[in-house]
Amino acid sequence: MRDPERARKAVAEAHERLGRLDVFIHAVGMNDRRPILDYSDDDWRTFMDVNLNSAFWLGQAAGKIMCEQGSGRQIYFSSVAGSPRTNITARTRKQGRHHQMMRVMANEWATSGVTVNALAPATSKRRSLRSISRSPASGPRSKRSFRPAGSASSRRCRPALFLASRHAAFVTGHILYVDAAGR
Repeated sequence: MRDPERARKAVAEAHERLGRLDVFIHAVGMNDRRPILDYSDDDWRTFMDVNLNSAFWLGQAAGKIMCEQGSGRQIYFSSVAGSPRTNITARTRKQGRHHQMMRVMANEWATSGVTVNALAPATSKRRSLRSISRSPASGPRSKRSFRPAGSASSRRCRPALFLASRHAAFVTGHILYVDAAGR
């Protein structure tokens, strides 16, 4: 997803195979926790291409199709790392840009029936998005659930399923923090 044309081609192929594009989920990303002084120019470009630019290229291509068909749901996986912390400067900067881009898309496409939101799951060392799991009891992929990392709660929720549903038709431009912290 580091190449704009390949990203756009992937969306076009999905649309061609499916005939419609109702839900787009961006869950592409990498984490590189280093002090900002340790990044080379190539490291920075790679980080931004994978994390931010892929969201723009893929989201733009999906957004065009969704606006033309008059409906659609876009969901971007984000992180609670949107506030500055030591050794995650690149991630923090990316999250801020990612959130703003998502809000602009939401604003521009709302009148076309397209919603754009982000999920920001809590993370913990080594668990990251591995918290999104399919247990033997959870059944097929459509029933994937999320248990917030570092949470004392044993409850599971399905925030992406909600945001992709017709029940979230009036929810757009939001970052849903899924961390059981009661924000």
